[in-house]
Amino acid sequence: MPIALIVLLAQSPDAPRFQTVTVYNSAFAFSLNDGALWAGRGWNQLVRAGVRARWGRVTLMLAPELVSSENRAYAVPSTRPYSIDLPERFGARGFSRLEPGQSTLALDLGAVTVGASTANEWWGPGIRNAIVLSNNAPGIWRGFVRFRRGNFSARWFLGGLFESPYFDTSAANDRRAISAAQVTWSTP
Repeated sequence: MPIALIVLLAQSPDAPRFQTVTVYNSAFAFSLNDGALWAGRGWNQLVRAGVRARWGRVTLMLAPELVSSENRAYAVPSTRPYSIDLPERFGARGFSRLEPGQSTLALDLGAVTVGASTANEWWGPGIRNAIVLSNNAPGIWRGFVRFRRGNFSARWFLGGLFESPYFDTSAANDRRAISAAQVTWSTP
């Protein structure tokens, strides 16, 4: 019987931002809405520490994430016949990597904010899966513009997506551009 153990530790909102997520999977990889953490078989860890600073209209949030996975072997259930970058296992050994995580640099110009970010965003009506954008993978490198006035808000971003090293061996198709826009009107 597969066992999954998830431990979340976080400090109070008043303390400097620190979070750790530890996941143990006994039989096969499973991870849902864990950002950069891919919880392979065995012990897996995400550690995030962040600081926020504001200088006049400029806000900087640095919140890098260190992720590691024991990534022990397991029987792969099937091969996917699709052309999708969704590997069953991330390589043949354990790994650790440092991600930019939930980091953002923004300039507040009143009703308009411009900036660059790698933080996850949640776009869509789903509770467990947002449908459009979620935190089920690392955030997208992007530049953005946000507008807010009263009950109306809008945002647009332009970013880059990068293929994992586990999909194919061709470097010619490793990058894609992504652009998205959202307009929201809420009742008071």
